[in-house]
Amino acid sequence: MSSVLLPRAALGAWVLTVGILAVGCTTGVKPAGKVSGAVRYKGAPVASGNVNFQSNDGTNTGGVAKIDGGHYAFETTLPVGSYDVFLTESYPDPVPGVETKPVPSGVPKKFLIAATSGVKAEVKSGSNDIPIDLTD
Repeated sequence: MSSVLLPRAALGAWVLTVGILAVGCTTGVKPAGKVSGAVRYKGAPVASGNVNFQSNDGTNTGGVAKIDGGHYAFETTLPVGSYDVFLTESYPDPVPGVETKPVPSGVPKKFLIAATSGVKAEVKSGSNDIPIDLTD
C-alpha cells in the first residue's frame, strides 16, 4: 500500500511544481498579436517592398514584413499597441560586379518614411488582419 502512495505523492508534487512554474513564467509577458493583411495603393495591390511597423510608444518595438503579391505577414508576433506604418523598397539578390538598386514600389515617397506616411495601426492580442490602403 505504501508503494502506491509514494508515486501519487510524487505525481502530486510534480503537478504542483509545474503549475507554479507555469504561472511564474507568464508574469510580465506582454500580450502580442499575429499581423497580416493586404497592401494597396489607389485600390491596386502593391507588388513589391516591405511593410514596416514602428511603435510610437518610445519602446523602439516593431518589425518588417515582405510584401508578396499585394499581401504581407509578419513571421513573428508584435506586442499589442499602436504603430506608425510605412513601406520600404526591396532589393534584388546581389549579383557580383553588378550595382544593386532598389525595386521601385510604385508608391509616393511620403509612404516610405515613418514621419510622413500618416498610416497608423493598432495591434491587438490574437490574429490581426490589418489592410494598408494608401491614397494621396
